[in-house]
Amino acid sequence: MTAADGLGHLTKRKLISHRGASLMTFAALVLFSLSFAGALAAYPGGTSFLGAQRGYAFWTNFWCDALHHPALNGLPNQRGARLASIAIWTLGAGLVPFWRVAAHVCVPPRAVAARGVVQLGGTLGMLGLMGVVLVPSNRFPWLHGVFVTITGPCGILAATLAILSAWRYRRVASWLSAVGLAALILAALSLAQYARQVWFHAPPTWLLPFAQKLATFLFLGWVVSVASIGFTRPTD
Repeated sequence: MTAADGLGHLTKRKLISHRGASLMTFAALVLFSLSFAGALAAYPGGTSFLGAQRGYAFWTNFWCDALHHPALNGLPNQRGARLASIAIWTLGAGLVPFWRVAAHVCVPPRAVAARGVVQLGGTLGMLGLMGVVLVPSNRFPWLHGVFVTITGPCGILAATLAILSAWRYRRVASWLSAVGLAALILAALSLAQYARQVWFHAPPTWLLPFAQKLATFLFLGWVVSVASIGFTRPTD
């Protein structure tokens, strides 16, 4: 077998590996969406700002409010909390292999350390997301805050390196990097406000759940786009 044949075989194996990881990402996002939609539909009501609110108020409830049993209005939410837990665990576990794809799609091969940080930071961020399920904020407010404010920056660091590398080295389209940067800015602002509320007892603001939703949609759009690139073309 010639060197060219060996290189071609290696490239094919890498493409198959990235396709598998991308397919896991797509499947996780579909299952997450279906499970969380069920959780939101089952949520009886209540927000951090209005306890008597009926049903899930999309722009003023936090994502993690769906994990509460009982709900913030005091009514049972066992089914909804279970669906929300399944959804978040599915998303966290399903996005672990995505970060390997993101590292290879967005970061050039010579930046070995950066690729490692993207993979490790992204994985820690996803494990932290899964940990949030184990410590809902209504039962373990301090531990919930620790998971969010410590593991959250790991995911943000991984995404920052991936997005900035992709932009600098033109590894992906400029519009995709712009979407990723917008998600990062919103996520960083949300995390900073959340940390103020948890650690410094700052008053809550309705802008936080609003920014959380926008950051989530932009981030998942970036994830789908990067995974699609990893699925359709070999990366070096």
